[in-house]
Amino acid sequence: MGVLLDIVMPFYGDERMFREAVESVMAQDDHRWRLTVIDDAYPDRAPGDWAASLTHSSIRFLRNSRNEGVANSFRKAVEIAEHDALCIMGCDDLLEPSFVRVALERLEANPAVAYVQPGVAVIDDDGREYRPLADRIKAALRPRGGRNIGGERVAARLLTGNWTYFPSVTWRTSLLKQRSFDARFEVVLDLDLQLALLADGGLIAVDDRATFRYRRHGGSVSSVTARDGARFAEEAQLFREWTTTFGSMGWRRAASAARWHLTSRLNAATLALNASSDTATRRVLVGHVFGKGSAT
Repeated sequence: MGVLLDIVMPFYGDERMFREAVESVMAQDDHRWRLTVIDDAYPDRAPGDWAASLTHSSIRFLRNSRNEGVANSFRKAVEIAEHDALCIMGCDDLLEPSFVRVALERLEANPAVAYVQPGVAVIDDDGREYRPLADRIKAALRPRGGRNIGGERVAARLLTGNWTYFPSVTWRTSLLKQRSFDARFEVVLDLDLQLALLADGGLIAVDDRATFRYRRHGGSVSSVTARDGARFAEEAQLFREWTTTFGSMGWRRAASAARWHLTSRLNAATLALNASSDTATRRVLVGHVFGKGSAT
């Protein structure tokens, strides 16, 4: 069968969206996939029972004995992956029928490709396409043309603003087995891994075909941690470290982008304006905007 794709779906959330996500995997026009659902001890067992009842030979169901959190589920996904490629899909996101075919096509075409970023359509809770400010910025930063890209310029662009969508990415499993996700990070772990792969000489296969539908809503881990300031504490640490690493590599443009992290600061400034009643959170956000504790 050639290259195979492990799709790992950590689950903790809305049952309707979860069922739709699983059904979108089952509707693929390329059958070179295996889906593993990891139920992170969701209190309502009904969604997990439904997934466990599916008789499809390419679907397996695992349930954690206790809630381990999103980041630990990501690391577990790497541990249990057995095939050539891995996608850690959100339990409320949707695949277009061509997702597996396009992702594997791009990985097979060039062994230097470390991961594939497909085209992404952003949807709301009701499945309607929309483009809030964060996604308009991502679209402006995203390279075009269906190319394989890498090196310092790409790292610098990611550090200016992360234009990728982590749940939509298909990774080359062997590379993730070597590095996995840094256990210190809960939210920016995907950006850290991308930068490490680029520093090692890996390429990103950017594909313009929109084969993934990403659910944007305020309850996501990244949204919640952004509002309470925790995300920016992680980002400050990541930017400090990559300023040093890229500086030592002679990647001056990437080091400068890490030092300034412009869109991250802009995001913090926007949130700070809406945090007037929370002094502690506002202090963290303002500190990030002006570089206190970050790489400036």
